[in-house]
Amino acid sequence: MKTWTAWSLCAVLAISMACGDNVDNNQEEGTPALEGEGTPPPEGERTPPSEEDESFIDIQPEYLEFDWEGGTKTFQVFSSSNWSASCESFFGAGDCMVTPISGNAHETMTVTVTLSATEEIGSYTSVATVTITPTNGKPEKTVRVYQAHRKHQELYATPEVLHVELGATEKTIQVSSYMDWSASCTSYGNWCTVSPASGRGDGTVTVHVSSNANNESFRSATVEITSVDNPALKKTISVVQNGTLPAIRSFSPSAARVGDTLRIVAENIHPVLSQNSVTVNGVEARILSVAWNEMVVEVPRGAGSGSVRLVTNGKPAVSASQFTFLLESTAIANVAASRMTMGSDDTLYIISGNSIRSVETATGNVSTLVAATAFEGPLAGIAIDSSGTLYVLEDNSGTFRILKVATTTGHVATLVEATGFAGGITMDSDDNLYVLEDNSDNFRILKVDTSSGHVATHVDTTAFWGSLSSITVAPDGNFYAANNSAFEPLLCRVRAAGVLSAVASLGHVYGMTMAPDGNLYVAVASAIYRVTPAGEAVAVFYSGYANLDIVADSAGNFYVSANGRILKLSALK
Repeated sequence: MKTWTAWSLCAVLAISMACGDNVDNNQEEGTPALEGEGTPPPEGERTPPSEEDESFIDIQPEYLEFDWEGGTKTFQVFSSSNWSASCESFFGAGDCMVTPISGNAHETMTVTVTLSATEEIGSYTSVATVTITPTNGKPEKTVRVYQAHRKHQELYATPEVLHVELGATEKTIQVSSYMDWSASCTSYGNWCTVSPASGRGDGTVTVHVSSNANNESFRSATVEITSVDNPALKKTISVVQNGTLPAIRSFSPSAARVGDTLRIVAENIHPVLSQNSVTVNGVEARILSVAWNEMVVEVPRGAGSGSVRLVTNGKPAVSASQFTFLLESTAIANVAASRMTMGSDDTLYIISGNSIRSVETATGNVSTLVAATAFEGPLAGIAIDSSGTLYVLEDNSGTFRILKVATTTGHVATLVEATGFAGGITMDSDDNLYVLEDNSDNFRILKVDTSSGHVATHVDTTAFWGSLSSITVAPDGNFYAANNSAFEPLLCRVRAAGVLSAVASLGHVYGMTMAPDGNLYVAVASAIYRVTPAGEAVAVFYSGYANLDIVADSAGNFYVSANGRILKLSALK
């Protein structure tokens, strides 16, 4: 520590003796620089000069330390003459003021420093200098002012969402900050208030919520924690209070396969698992867990796509959006197929490389029934009747043939040979055979007698919808066909009276089939869609490849031709 008494006496006796050596021997090393960062030495105690000195001026202490918020501190001036005082701030410092600004004797000086303008994290920085200037020409005395850096403008508030029970209650929000902040709650009807309304640094805000027992639905409010110095810096907390009835707010994912977990966010869920039940498209799902306004269930086998329904404590709630059930797939055979049909014994018959092959769906065994050399032109369609006879469409660009193929022997016979362009072939449950004749400016659906080969017009229309293909017939007697025009590919419905209407826009349609559940399943690029009689289309499978055709077996399983393989999709309920 410096011996200020010795320093003072040397100043008084300088005219009669040299005392510099004594002062130097008692002064500590390491006095801090006047500029730059660093922690200042501790403030030392000093003894004021003797009144016997003829002319003197001194100060103590020589250093003042302030935190980043600023404040007020004092130091002492000891003098035998008049003097003036001033304070100069450096760049990034808070404002510095000193009082009084003049005097003529001993005085207690007050230094006020405002909030630090330096937004960094670090130690103290020399930010200002207080100067005491004697009027008699004596050297100036200075007091260095150090101030801690202001912390970064940070504001945190947790949690981000407060779930509140039905009755009146209180919840807390934790605030973390280095600055002043205010708190408020916005709610319709002022059912939410906060306390305190302001604070500094870290703190706790209590959210007070009144009862919602008279309302069926949940209600929400917003709490805002806002920086006083920077109003743009704020944190928002959502407050959600239960009502008397349950309500499903959301579920995720929106599409999943059997066995996947489904997270349901809802209001007013009973906390006891046994008091809740969930169904997906009418099929009961196993509940894995129940938490505050959230439950996790397992997607049930055979559910299909549809709404999610929750019953909690005997009260129901239904989702506003539809869940999409994704089918599971298994590759049963590595063989390419452009068109397929399913026999009553669940044997799959395919057009593969312009030959006819059979695929045993149980084992995946593939056999060639008719080689490509038996046909005169490209094969465009295939159908099968209840007795197991195949009907194959051969399109020769201006003429077409319908061939009968015996599945037991592979014998091929011509049933129909005609002029025109054929776009597809299909058969209904009564073994009626239909052929789509597309002549660009009009099309017809022809009905073919499978015994005699007699051809009659079943549906005739002059409506121009582009090129139609991939025909199938529904149980109600209406037909579905694909209009794959470049302008806008459409799935179309053709009624028996010849009325043509658009059902859905799904993209380029490669194939379609009617399933035992009464819905139409459509193969488009990389996806399979289920289309209800009302025209609602929902994706039920994604393959990632172009799906060329789709058929269904008697159990409701689907078989898809995609990327040189036959995929089996698990049955729905």
